[in-house]
Amino acid sequence: MKKWKAPMNRRTFLRGSAGVVMALPFLEGLIHANPAYANNKPPVYFVCLRSGNGVQQATSNEPERFWPFERGQLTKQMLQRVDAQGDMRAVGELADHADKLLIVDGTRYTFPGNGCGHSGGGNQCLTATPPSEYPAVNRSLATGESIDYLIERKMNPNNPEPLTLLGGFTSSYLNEVLSYAPPLPGETNARLRAAERNPWEVYKSLFGHPDDTRDDLLYNQVVTQRKSVNDLLREQFESLRRKTALSTADRSRLDLHQNSIRELEERMLACHLPETDWKSIEATGASGEWRDANRAQQMLYMMMDITALAFSCDLKRAATLQIGNGNDHTTYETTGSRFQFHWISHRIQSDGAEGAAIENAAHKHHQIDRIHARWFKYLIERLEEYQVLDDTVALWTNDLANGIAHGYSNLPMVIAGSGGGYLKQGVYVDARATGTTASGGFVPHNQLFNTILNAVGVRKDDGSLIDDFGHKGGLNHNKPAGGEIPGIKA
Repeated sequence: MKKWKAPMNRRTFLRGSAGVVMALPFLEGLIHANPAYANNKPPVYFVCLRSGNGVQQATSNEPERFWPFERGQLTKQMLQRVDAQGDMRAVGELADHADKLLIVDGTRYTFPGNGCGHSGGGNQCLTATPPSEYPAVNRSLATGESIDYLIERKMNPNNPEPLTLLGGFTSSYLNEVLSYAPPLPGETNARLRAAERNPWEVYKSLFGHPDDTRDDLLYNQVVTQRKSVNDLLREQFESLRRKTALSTADRSRLDLHQNSIRELEERMLACHLPETDWKSIEATGASGEWRDANRAQQMLYMMMDITALAFSCDLKRAATLQIGNGNDHTTYETTGSRFQFHWISHRIQSDGAEGAAIENAAHKHHQIDRIHARWFKYLIERLEEYQVLDDTVALWTNDLANGIAHGYSNLPMVIAGSGGGYLKQGVYVDARATGTTASGGFVPHNQLFNTILNAVGVRKDDGSLIDDFGHKGGLNHNKPAGGEIPGIKA
């Protein structure tokens, strides 16, 4: 049987003097010269924005403040409805993009945690595999690779490292939780991948890294002389614009590409890097600035800018962006007071079971959910601006289902983009209506990932659709394959 092979990755660059290289956006006018696109179809991408500490959804003693009021078609008016207390649901922040959303409830993690709910949720969040038997508690690991790594490995085999990014508070107790490389031969635990916190390092590695002999070029040109990478490639851009094959849409994309490159450089200069030393941003990962919600937003927005640009250039097929550490301690200001998020999720001034109650903690949690929804909205808009949203599966999810219970059932799953037309849009769907339910009546969330993997174009070695992500073989991976969730497919 012929083994399935991923389509060849597109690599279109402008190359200038002194080793300066810039990746180009997807241009239809150049597609005829690229054998990677057999049917004139662009590639499909995956990005996950991960929140921690669960969302404020309905529990036995707390009202519903996350999910839309009703399932079915999503409209701006419905998403912006308010309850008797005047509260709009958290997903209402995304109302401007109602027709691009797929909201899915009714899924759960298959496996219990191993001594720490946060770690166990992070282990399963993008892997759908059980936590390790050892190590345990806050050091537990996933036992299989995450969906972002699988996508990049299969669809971009020549450069199989997905973007793994983080903004917000970090800690030694439980830091990165999201992206995993598969276990090494003979081992049962997957390899937790460290997230990059320095946007300038990500930017250089993707768009402006010079050749090995001039690795100080960007520093000397962009920083000290205030030049843009655009300036260093001006002649190449002018030559490209003279090509008659480029359409009006192509030229528009090229203009956007150049403008966004310069805007990103200016924001790095003005907001995030000292005048004299770009590399000082690397130290901010351990500084108190990362505890500031405003600072976290700046970093996250820059990471989202870079991610959208990377997809536009087809440099990466998958990315993850983690908000805060595993039990997110980022401090937020809500309704005139400041508390770190993990305390709010417990509703007390403590990381454990005892502590003074936080007044209106459930409502404060809801306000943080809305902040994160606005951050996801920014990501949607950047992908839309680069004209890659329709060819992307952008997922906003969480390590936990809810805050106060820290449970694993009814996980928040909000998707923007149709994955190249594979997924429904503009609807709120109950996975239980068409997915295969397990104990407790919820659908194992691996079925959502089976569907996403098929949308992105990943296939089994024999070319068949993915139906068993996270549930196949291996240590304790003995659950039914599950297949897709038919109700979320277009």
